[in-house]
Amino acid sequence: MQITEGSAAVPANVVVDGVKGTRRKARFIVEVRYEIAPRFFDIRGNIIATTHQAIKDQFPHWQSDQGAVLFGESAQDPVNQFHIGSDRIAFRIEDAESVPVWASDADRYLGLALDVLGKEIRTVSRLGVRFIGVHVGRRTATFEQYAQSVRERFHKLPPDIDVDYVDSMAHLVHKNGQYRVGPVRRGEQWLRAAFRRPDAGTPGVGLGIDVDCCAFEIRHKMHADVLRAFRHVLELTLTTEEALVRQAGLLDD
Repeated sequence: MQITEGSAAVPANVVVDGVKGTRRKARFIVEVRYEIAPRFFDIRGNIIATTHQAIKDQFPHWQSDQGAVLFGESAQDPVNQFHIGSDRIAFRIEDAESVPVWASDADRYLGLALDVLGKEIRTVSRLGVRFIGVHVGRRTATFEQYAQSVRERFHKLPPDIDVDYVDSMAHLVHKNGQYRVGPVRRGEQWLRAAFRRPDAGTPGVGLGIDVDCCAFEIRHKMHADVLRAFRHVLELTLTTEEALVRQAGLLDD
C-alpha cells in the first residue's frame, strides 16, 4: 500500500460500515509501531498527567511498567485499552458502539499519543488495523452449514480424498496483511483467544472473520501523516471484511 503525502482518505467519522448488519461480536484494534523512543522512559509521568486528564471518562484507570503506560476502563484486566509505549501505540475496543464511532475515537486517541511522543517518532515502521468479528447471515444456519460454506466458497478441495470434513478455516496472507475465515461456535478456544469477553453477545454459531491490514514505513513529519495512513488502512480493512462476508454468502437474501 503506497500512502503518499497529501493523498486523500475518507475522514474517520464518515466511514461506511457495509456489514454492521451481520457483525454480532467484534474487537477493533489499531496499532502503530516504531523504533524504541528512548525519551519515553523520561516522560512517562508527563504522559500520564496530560493524557489521562483528557480520557479519564472512558479510561479512568491507568498502570505503568518499564515499557508502557496502559489506560483501561478497569484497574484489573481491562477489556478496552489505550496503550502508549516505548515502541508502539495501540487502541483496542471490544463491542464498540459502531465502526464510525470507534474510528473517530481512534483518530482522537492516536492524536493524543502523538502529541506527547510525536518528536520521538521519525518513522512508523508498521500501522495496522485489525477487525476480529463473529458474523451471522440473514438466514438461520448451523455450525455445519457455516463450515460447508467456507469449504465451498474459500477452498478448492482435492477430489480424490475420501474423508468427512467437520471444520474448516481459510487463511491467506497478502502484501498488506492477512485474513482468516472459519465457522465458530460459542465456547471455542478461538473466541477465548480473540476476545476479552468471549461469551458476551456472542451468537451460538457464526462465521469468525479476522482481518489484519497494514501499511509500512510511514514518514512522520506531522501528525496528519499518521492519521491519514490510519484512514487508508481502515478503508482497506473494511473493504476486505465486507468482501469476505459477501463471499461467504451472509448478505444473500
